[in-house]
This record gives sequence, structure tokens and C-alpha cells, in this order.
Amino acid sequence: MIRVAFSIGSVMRYRPNLPARDRGYLEFIRRFPCIGCGATYWIEAMHTGPHGLGQKASDFDALPGCRACHRTGPQALHRIGPVDFQTLRRVSFPDLIRYFNHLWETEKTA
Repeated sequence: MIRVAFSIGSVMRYRPNLPARDRGYLEFIRRFPCIGCGATYWIEAMHTGPHGLGQKASDFDALPGCRACHRTGPQALHRIGPVDFQTLRRVSFPDLIRYFNHLWETEKTA
């Protein structure tokens, strides 16, 4: 009987690009009123960009939203989805993301 020893070497596994994370940006976003209703309390960072399997979108795709507009209300982003939320609230996520990203960059360089 011949015995053959073998080992499993390190194999490169597919690892998708991870979304950008920035706690400072999320704190910055929470300083603004809700984009859905204008509330200034219980503001959360709503991740609005594309989501991967088990992943949030990039922090730089986050927008300010109160708890009700983000998660708990009957017309919350998490309940009705991004397309219906934008239509109902008459907002554009891409435009708002560009706006808040610009404000963030301006504040960082000031």
C-alpha cells in the first residue's frame, strides 16, 4: 500500500469588494433632518445604495432618516423599498447622495 501525503494549500477565494465604511460620515449624516419628513429627532443613517448578499451599502450612500421613515413606519424605506420611497417622498437618492458627499468633502477641507 502506498501512502501519499498531501496538504491543502492556501487557495485564493473570491472576495467581493467590501463597501466603504466611515463612522465620521455616518455621524455627519445624523446631524441633518430626515429627508422623508423633516423630523430632527431619532435620526439614523439610511443606507440607500446597492446591497450585496448580507451586506449594507457603502456608508457614503447613507442619507439622514428618522426611525419611522427608515425602519418602523408604515411607509418606511425598509417596508416599501427605495423606488416607492423616492416616489412617495419626491426625493432622488442619487441627487441627495451627491449633495451630502459634497457637503462632507467641503467640511473636511475647511
